[in-house]
Amino acid sequence: MLKKNNFIMEDGGNYMKKQSIILSCLFFSFLFIMTACSSNSFDNGNSNENSDVVTVYDPNGKKLTEFTEEEDVVYFSELIGNSVENMDEDNVMSTLYKSVPKDAELSFKYVFTHTKDNGKQTTVDFYVYKNYPYLTLKGIPVISPLTWELSEEDNNILQKPLEYKN
Repeated sequence: MLKKNNFIMEDGGNYMKKQSIILSCLFFSFLFIMTACSSNSFDNGNSNENSDVVTVYDPNGKKLTEFTEEEDVVYFSELIGNSVENMDEDNVMSTLYKSVPKDAELSFKYVFTHTKDNGKQTTVDFYVYKNYPYLTLKGIPVISPLTWELSEEDNNILQKPLEYKN
């Protein structure tokens, strides 16, 4: 039995593991909400200025393509949102805070932009690397950049954004 804050824990320390999993689930639910398309953005008939967009840039910052169709935005949102399934549940926090190796070469930057009803835009950036199957999230205030390992399948898709067809 372990004592934590004067409470006796009979679960042998699984308390911290459960907290990490719950925290991660909450975070990625928030992330999915931030990056997933809003049905209002597409259903109200507004131009692309008022909808969700996924823009892909090369390592030099040159815009390669832009996905504006709801089906495409949902596809990439779900792909990235579901990529956390590859995480090691026993080490969620260390999995989320992977260090990007110094020799990692940027392959693509995916920028998810959501325009709210009031016209304000929020963006979240995702970075994919040529020589490592990692994905880095940046752009959510208060949360430091997060990096995690992608499955081989997810990495292959994100390495070929110009080949994607809806």
